[in-house]
Amino acid sequence: MKFDDFDSEATPSGSSFVVKSIHRMATMLTRSTVAELAGTGRFNLPEWRVVVWLNALGTSSQRRLVDLTGGEQAQISRVLSDLERRGLVQSGQSAQDKRARVFSLTAQGADSFADVCPDVSQLYGRIDAVLSEAELAQFINMLNRLADALPGEESGSRPTR
Repeated sequence: MKFDDFDSEATPSGSSFVVKSIHRMATMLTRSTVAELAGTGRFNLPEWRVVVWLNALGTSSQRRLVDLTGGEQAQISRVLSDLERRGLVQSGQSAQDKRARVFSLTAQGADSFADVCPDVSQLYGRIDAVLSEAELAQFINMLNRLADALPGEESGSRPTR
């Protein structure tokens, strides 16, 4: 499913060669990540995205996890409920907003993340390794330029290097 068969001249009307290419790469990355996670038996992809951010942040509101993962509100709510039911995530009252809950990994959740992380990191490391520092900087620059073309994109949500 690589890009050898992609032809910018054959892009259907109402479509975009760039958007089709990005979708294809995203599909390839998703498939590889799902396969890697399936081999561990610990997390599905939406769960992994939430757990990665909880590991990085320590605690987070559901709203922030929705923003960071790109998931839908209902999906992240289900993921957090499932992870909490399995003892991998705990929730408590927000210190800033008593009506809101904040989530964090339990010790069991942190251990599960630590067990799975090397496998996924190896996959992602292979991807990162194919670009030089200059190519990576160019890639990030191009992503930011593409993001500028999207309505409502904020510069604070863009990739940086």
